Amino acid sequence: MSGLKLFRANTTNSGMTEVMPRLAEVEADVQGLVETYMEVLLG
Repeated sequence: MSGLKLFRANTTNSGMTEVMPRLAEVEADVQGLVETYMEVLLG
């Protein structure tokens, strides 16, 4: 994984929270699957 960091909005304290690299990696995997099978998922 690159040196980029991923953040998400934290509504609890109106700030930002860093997404842990492993979580970001899993999210990227899921996004790839959704994009690959978008037609199948949406019919």
